[in-house]
Amino acid sequence: MDYSTASNEELERLVNNKDGDAICELGERCMYGTGGHEMNLTRAYQLFHRGEKMGLPRAYIGLGEMYRNGIRLAKNEDVAKQYYKKAGVPYPERESALQQQKNSMFQTPSKIQSPGNLISEGITYAEIKSKLDSAEQARMGRDYCRAGILCMEVIGIAKDVLSGAVNYSGSGDVEDFLTEANWILAYAAFNEQNYLEMDHYLTFRGVLEAHPWGAYLKAAAHRSMQSPPALLEQDLQMMFAIVSGNRNLSQDERGDICAMIGDLISDGYGVNFGMEAGMAKSYYEEAMNCGNEYAKERYQEIN
Repeated sequence: MDYSTASNEELERLVNNKDGDAICELGERCMYGTGGHEMNLTRAYQLFHRGEKMGLPRAYIGLGEMYRNGIRLAKNEDVAKQYYKKAGVPYPERESALQQQKNSMFQTPSKIQSPGNLISEGITYAEIKSKLDSAEQARMGRDYCRAGILCMEVIGIAKDVLSGAVNYSGSGDVEDFLTEANWILAYAAFNEQNYLEMDHYLTFRGVLEAHPWGAYLKAAAHRSMQSPPALLEQDLQMMFAIVSGNRNLSQDERGDICAMIGDLISDGYGVNFGMEAGMAKSYYEEAMNCGNEYAKERYQEIN
């Protein structure tokens, strides 16, 4: 079957039947507004993400293009290169003339479909907050695709508000919506063990300041990946500064961070800034006092 000549209605039917080629073809049409389909970047992301779960190289390329060109996602060439690597396709260092023409379409806001026609109707604080709450509920329910889509919608809306393309009413700071959306995306990426994306979202301005427990996620991910020692040393210093400064942490979050500090000290990190192996015990103790069961096990092991 030649999917490139299929009607959009036919592709939709095939997508419902989990046809991988149809998913990718429709994703590309939604991304570029081709084949008689209106540009819908949220749907494109949804379709490519669905294809990613199926291990489709074409879906990897679609996501790679979205990250490479900043199409409704924060531009990130490192993440884009990882997707191209998964697809087994060389990373395009230069654009073809056709690709340049396609990418130029994203510089025309009027062609981009905003969720719910928000550009003409405006948006309120309560509506954006509701989307963020739904995104977090989806993440907690392990529906990471939906969580990602909702967060991307919030990011797109917030950017439109900041650019003046969308009217906004409410007392909440729009920048805070960007921070929270990136936090949920980071947490979801951690849950899916997509640590490269997690790192990317955690570096967004204000995320770690608002959610210092994210430093624990970074350290846990880097330790799991056996990242370079210098990176884990940085993680340790960051967590040490957080617990020493009594940052905004719940008891459980403080327990997690203290337990991770204990682990890294036990692994031999921290010597360069005065931490000795015996100090791990005191951090496990503090984590135990926060109710951390893992720390209790580790404490018993070293005694």
